[in-house]
Amino acid sequence: MTEEVLAIVVEEEGAGLPAADLAAGAPAGTRGLGFGLAIARSLVEAHGGSLALEALPGIGGRIWLTLPRDRLLAA
Repeated sequence: MTEEVLAIVVEEEGAGLPAADLAAGAPAGTRGLGFGLAIARSLVEAHGGSLALEALPGIGGRIWLTLPRDRLLAA
C-alpha cells in the first residue's frame, strides 16, 4: 500500500465459500440472489478502488477493500 491508498480488511470465521463463487461474473450461488458481491464490487470500482476476496469452505473468508485517499471525505 502507498500513502495514496486506504485499505480495509474484514475477516470472518463463517462457513466460507468455494473459490468459484468468488470469481467476478460467477453465477448466483446458494446464499441468496448473488447480487451483493457484484454491487459492492461495482460501487468500489466506480470510486477508483478495488475489492478482493479469499475464502475457504468451513474456515471463513477475508475481504480487502481499497480506495484512493482522494475519494475519502475525511482521511
